[in-house]
Amino acid sequence: MITYKELMKSSPVSARLAALAIATMVFAGLGPAQVFASPDSTSPASKSRQANESSNDAPAISNTLGLSEAPDTAATPSVGTSPSPEVLPTPSSSPSTTPSTSAPTESTAAKSQVVSDAGAVMGQAGKNAPQPAATKSRLFSTFAAPTVGEQPSGTEGKPLGLDVSGWQPTIDWNAVRRAGAQFAYVKSSEGTEAKNNFFAQQYNGSASVGLLRGAYHFAIPNVSSGASQARVMLASGGGWSADGITLPPALDIEDNPRVATDGTNKCYGMSPAALVNWVRDFTNTIKASTGVDPVIYTGYYYWQECLGGSNAFANTNPLWIAAYYASSPWMPGQWPKHTIWQYANNYADQNQSIPATFPGDQNVFNGTYADLLKLATTGPLSPQQQIQIAAASNPSVGSPTSGIYCTLVRGGCYQAFVNGAILWNSVTGAQMSTFGPIRDHWGESGYEAGSLGYPTSSKICGLRDAGCYQMFEGGAILWSQSSGAKTSAFNAIRGTYSAHGLENGRFGYPVSDEACGLKGGGCYQMFQGGAILWSPTTGAQPSYFGGIRETYRSLGFENGRLGYPVGDEYCTLRDGGCYQSYEAGSLIWAPGIGTTLSPNGSIRTVWGSLGFENGWLGYPLNSEYCTTATSCRQDFEGGSLTWTSSKGVTVSRR
Repeated sequence: MITYKELMKSSPVSARLAALAIATMVFAGLGPAQVFASPDSTSPASKSRQANESSNDAPAISNTLGLSEAPDTAATPSVGTSPSPEVLPTPSSSPSTTPSTSAPTESTAAKSQVVSDAGAVMGQAGKNAPQPAATKSRLFSTFAAPTVGEQPSGTEGKPLGLDVSGWQPTIDWNAVRRAGAQFAYVKSSEGTEAKNNFFAQQYNGSASVGLLRGAYHFAIPNVSSGASQARVMLASGGGWSADGITLPPALDIEDNPRVATDGTNKCYGMSPAALVNWVRDFTNTIKASTGVDPVIYTGYYYWQECLGGSNAFANTNPLWIAAYYASSPWMPGQWPKHTIWQYANNYADQNQSIPATFPGDQNVFNGTYADLLKLATTGPLSPQQQIQIAAASNPSVGSPTSGIYCTLVRGGCYQAFVNGAILWNSVTGAQMSTFGPIRDHWGESGYEAGSLGYPTSSKICGLRDAGCYQMFEGGAILWSQSSGAKTSAFNAIRGTYSAHGLENGRFGYPVSDEACGLKGGGCYQMFQGGAILWSPTTGAQPSYFGGIRETYRSLGFENGRLGYPVGDEYCTLRDGGCYQSYEAGSLIWAPGIGTTLSPNGSIRTVWGSLGFENGWLGYPLNSEYCTTATSCRQDFEGGSLTWTSSKGVTVSRR
């Protein structure tokens, strides 16, 4: 759905000048808040510390894979994706916090709304349409719902969706569902004809994985009447039925993509009054056939200019607004609010500040999932109806074994089935909970009354090592044959886990639930590849299995001399060396030497002034040691550093 993008492709200089001219007339936007900005708000829920973590003279974090920590590669920490400092930096007095992603920062509000007249190329055919190879989309997570940074700031928790057309011929709908989508719009037609040869597989494929789905028609108002094109849409399969899973038909009315060939202008050579009448003709025909008011997709400037800012549809038709780079979209035509916001796409737009999570265009619904369900009906569905629809859509749950009872916390309802249960509440809608290890683990946490709350998805499998997961209000439960079912709660620890690739990353699957009660109110969680530790002052930081963690363990973990880690493990040093910084110093691993301790203090300061491992001293050969209270020493490849209370640090070459 983009006219601005088409202009950018055909005349990038003029398009950018136009955007800049408008941008000078409006206020600058505000940058978004960061995720996990406050440790208090993201601190893991307090839990009792595990028995093997209870004594101060024992290591503070147990290794669930064995205290020897001796996998085949234990002596050599692997290189992770990380910043690449040239030398080992001195630990900062302000430890880094949990890695976070942010929504876009707008340079001006005008830029946001100018580009909003674009939207995506909602199924437009033609040589200027973007090609699939030119994508800026983020790889699908194989497990988690999208993080806050993947949708506009302020929309966190609202249902995400996508719209697609013939330009996305092959879509893995299971992957789309795993990535967090809850609804999809599919192009059915354009102008006087059906334009999407993949409509049936996209329309039915999205529904088959549990997405609410709808169809849209791309308007070409100067080739036939609104009623005629509405009938084309209906004949192409883009109607509506009261099945509880079909969203209202949508009309895509935006810049004329055929200006170069039809000799008109962005408004199709039609007056505002004529375009308003055309849209009314289309919407009235759709409503007469389906009984529902169609959604209208447009951009702010297009509607204000080409339809004169008409308010004729503001109280009847839901608004789907295209606004990229915006902190919040402007409302055209006196619509009181938007229903859907298209905020990004997966095409190669280098100015786009929110990466795409799904194929096609990225959308967020302005309400709860229960509100989204209402949009798919002529009126609000009762909990009983929603449970019945969920059961009909998921025959694997089996036959019901109980009635529907609305006696759960927060007004929730449930019905038992042969293979599980379906639970409903007003925020999550009706979701399936099948018997098995994930449901058992959810039960151990207290079911819907516990910290995880209600399920927000059904169980989804197909992860690495044949794993499965299910999303809940308070986090996720992941299961694999080797790790069992474990919780990954929404908090700072999960933020770091997500930033490192979830189960596909170095950590692998969680092998314990999160536990708190560490020094200073800290918490930790164990994974197949190590641990993540969190404290209010350091945030959530990795501690991977290997040589560095083994030395950290021998020093007493967070209760020892080093305290909590303040950063990731980086393998960017000379000759493939690695290091990790802590509150009180660093651990350095070097090939042929192993892991040594470099505590904060005078010796480390002098070593740093000489270039750390890149200087003539090279790597430490041993950890700093003190023979008396007034004399300490550390040996290096090129010499030694000795500290005394009377002389300070003296340097000796080999």
